Amino acid sequence: MKIITRCKLAAFIAAIVFNVSVSAYSDDKQEEYCKKPKFTDLNFTPYKEPEKAEVPAGAQLSFRMSVDADPKTLVVSAKKEELATKIESKSSFHQVTFTLPASLTGSIVRINAHVKAILKCDETGGWLVKVADK
Repeated sequence: MKIITRCKLAAFIAAIVFNVSVSAYSDDKQEEYCKKPKFTDLNFTPYKEPEKAEVPAGAQLSFRMSVDADPKTLVVSAKKEELATKIESKSSFHQVTFTLPASLTGSIVRINAHVKAILKCDETGGWLVKVADK
């Protein structure tokens, strides 16, 4: 009996020592966390094959960007041409408005939006748009 009791005591002490040493581990790297911005609430319909939705040339388009984004870093472009944007900041989102150039008439264009978050990670979004003929 005494041998079994000693074995149990030794196992209990070993378990405590092992548990304490595992708990003592700490990773020296600081955890990097960034909440990426989201693009939502488009006022236009992106181009998809069955519907083939069109947007008029020179149309004013808009979308919402989450509050996690730094509005000063937003770049909206179409066919490698940067578009002028108007940003209206609200308490829970940023409303972004821009106008499609008339030179894009009759083509399918990808609108790209690139922004940095407040915590320095990036987010890129994009939509295909068919610009109607005049």
